[in-house]
Amino acid sequence: LIAANMGAAPGRPDVNGAAADELVAARFRLTYPGALLQFVSASRIDPAFDAVTVTVPGAGVLVVDVQRSTPGSRAGNVELARLLFDIPVGAAGNATLSAIVERLLAETFVDPVDPNQSATVSIAVLPIP
Repeated sequence: LIAANMGAAPGRPDVNGAAADELVAARFRLTYPGALLQFVSASRIDPAFDAVTVTVPGAGVLVVDVQRSTPGSRAGNVELARLLFDIPVGAAGNATLSAIVERLLAETFVDPVDPNQSATVSIAVLPIP
């Protein structure tokens, strides 16, 4: 599950004034051990988002894009996508996943703001027997 915490109103004053910022699009780069996990699918959770697109630029790397085309402020945790992985038969070890936020687009739906800021997301190690 990938989620972004947009916080509460007021958000960034240059994005949506005193109201909560509207999350419109996001891009995450997820890395994972391909020997321990096999990517199966991605699906959207919030019906306000139109699409979840996953590209695979290399082994053990996913780029996940989510976007929406209608306005609507979301405060707090916004669930963006659910990723499904399989564990191959015989896999053993610790599966460490990491995600980097490459793009987070917030706007008033009239005037987009993309501050080109990034954040690293830590994910707990998953022991695979």
